[in-house]
Amino acid sequence: MNTLNVNEKRSKVNAAWRAYLKGGSSALSLEVPEQRDLNTGNSVPVPQDYSSEWTEAQKQVGPIATLVNVSHQPTGRPLKHSTFDDTGSTMTFLSEGGATGSVEQYPTMFSTVRGGSDTLVSTVLYSRQEADDAEDIGEFLNRIAFRRGARATEYALLSGKDNGTNTQLPNSPTNGILGNVTSGVTGVATTGPTYAQMAALAASVDVSYRNAPNAGFYVSSATFAYLVAQTDSTGRPLYSFGDDGLLRVAGKPVYVAGSGAMQDYTVSGAPIVLFGDYSRFWKYVDGGGLRLRVLIERYSDIMVNALVIEQRLQAAALVSSAVKSMVTA
Repeated sequence: MNTLNVNEKRSKVNAAWRAYLKGGSSALSLEVPEQRDLNTGNSVPVPQDYSSEWTEAQKQVGPIATLVNVSHQPTGRPLKHSTFDDTGSTMTFLSEGGATGSVEQYPTMFSTVRGGSDTLVSTVLYSRQEADDAEDIGEFLNRIAFRRGARATEYALLSGKDNGTNTQLPNSPTNGILGNVTSGVTGVATTGPTYAQMAALAASVDVSYRNAPNAGFYVSSATFAYLVAQTDSTGRPLYSFGDDGLLRVAGKPVYVAGSGAMQDYTVSGAPIVLFGDYSRFWKYVDGGGLRLRVLIERYSDIMVNALVIEQRLQAAALVSSAVKSMVTA
């Protein structure tokens, strides 16, 4: 598909969503394909045309959802998650003409079954004029809905809870990633992590996980600010930024949590830094994607609509040694 066709399709999808955001399902036409596709139920999944905005929102405020093992499952049915840890497997010498066969070496298998998907929901208000004046509906949805959904998803993965009432989600492991990660390094509360401690944390993870494409550190905003402020004896920044805009420590990127689930470096007895291969450590099942539903009656007297944001998800723990944490003493 050439650029002209892509832009034309994007323009038609924008027009369909603009009509939906202004007038709800009643404003859609069954004769226009893009509008007819939206009028399929109480809520509408975010279309592929806005996938880049949704991904960008996750990278900005909830990057863990882009790092873990992700699968898309629209029905919410129970799933079995299986994986294996092959880091201890070996191979044996077989002499030519020898009578002894190879030693059987099977990987350690793990499997877990989750009951189904949990639903997270929120509501945001916006003026009809604002939706009408928005130059690009994808950017508009990013601002009012996608970032909120990304924060909630990140909080659910890291803590196993919703970020509204802090309720444990039935179909996520108790206390999420932070409650199931093992300690690789002990830090000191209030002083902040040193380069030696960060490097030791990376070294505590098996090399196969340490060298994975998405391996990196995960910290809170306050811990990130502390790392950025560190300088050497000449006053130069101790750490540099990569071409992707991410801070780098020991050659590995530093991802920053945006949901508030990660504890700051000043908190005692808490995992303040994570490191490892998140795709081998945790699985996130997206139960149908982010869905949006427009309500037009409740605030019609002030020309305001309500957008109900829905996200169904479940999670499962995979290889426990793939990610480790720095825990303050």
